Amino acid sequence: MKHLILFLPVGLFLAACSPKATPSSTTKAVVDPNESLIRASKDRFPDITADKLNQGRSIYYGGACVNCHAAKNISNWDEEQWSKILDNMAKQANLTQPEKDAVWKFIIAVKLEVK
Repeated sequence: MKHLILFLPVGLFLAACSPKATPSSTTKAVVDPNESLIRASKDRFPDITADKLNQGRSIYYGGACVNCHAAKNISNWDEEQWSKILDNMAKQANLTQPEKDAVWKFIIAVKLEVK
């Protein structure tokens, strides 16, 4: 019983410090910004670069978004829905305007490539 009392707080602490979300079955494979993704979005975003897409991808799959919930399958929502989602989530995640812009361009690039 004494061991349980000693280890319970440690276990609770470790559980609280673990990542809050991991990609789930609702998550499509993590998309890497490659040449086809850049080509797909070049008409829409003439200034698009691999660096900008990588920044958006990093925020979406490895940063602010998955700190609270699993990454979602980008193709599940249309552009208008994503605009509203991103406006709301960017505020909650305290994203800067350039970070929000990078996520937006990444999402749209993925959607354009899938078409």
